[in-house]
Amino acid sequence: MQYLGGKSRTRNEIAGYLNWLRAEMAKERGTAVPYWEPFVGAGWVLEKIKGQPIYASDANGALIALWRAVQKGWQPPTVVTEEDYQRAKDGLMTAYETAFIGFGVSHSGRWFGGYAKPNPAEGHSNYAETAHVSLLTKINKSDNVTFFTADFLTCYIPAYGCLIYCDPPYAGTAGYKGLPKFNSKAFWQRVRWLENNGHTVVVSEYAAPDDFSCVLEMPTLTDVATKNGKRERRTERLFRYGQHANVKPKLFNF
Repeated sequence: MQYLGGKSRTRNEIAGYLNWLRAEMAKERGTAVPYWEPFVGAGWVLEKIKGQPIYASDANGALIALWRAVQKGWQPPTVVTEEDYQRAKDGLMTAYETAFIGFGVSHSGRWFGGYAKPNPAEGHSNYAETAHVSLLTKINKSDNVTFFTADFLTCYIPAYGCLIYCDPPYAGTAGYKGLPKFNSKAFWQRVRWLENNGHTVVVSEYAAPDDFSCVLEMPTLTDVATKNGKRERRTERLFRYGQHANVKPKLFNF
């Protein structure tokens, strides 16, 4: 499913690092390590996470309603017309239908960022069908995930000693339409608090404060096109609080 800021291109590297780190933590503790994604979005990384227990949340309640509905057997549509899109935008559909259309059938996965018309010339014949298949593929691997709506900055933590993967709105970006402006300063402070209270946090960003270290770098293309029509090249990074070694993606079995 399309989703602004989704990790479809770097999910293998990110999940590879997280699965490796979680296994190392489990060896050290002698018990399973709870995993939590508080910015689950389209679930690109979640799909690749191994083991239990797994928790996933998001501040967008409609998005969580969509995950729960599909988890319970709801079949998303494979065709969404412009009229359907407008009805969802006007609040005339259920929360889970609204989320499916608002993200999956919108330009670049932006929350109601404009109806994405089929464009076979660019390889997009049917956005709704693509989102339908993507969601059902992911949910088959997420049957035991506990989904809930929560604001990462203020919510209770679902379990003690979690490995937490955060993919927040990046600093300097537009953020997510339909939600309050994201407070990056408060976010990093929350991460520090979690680390000081028994949790391990891994953050996706381009840059981080000086007291964080980069543990993984992943050159990739963004969804942002330059003036000549080519996608912009960026380096995605994973950060952890404190001093940690930088590793190479090839160390992980995807």
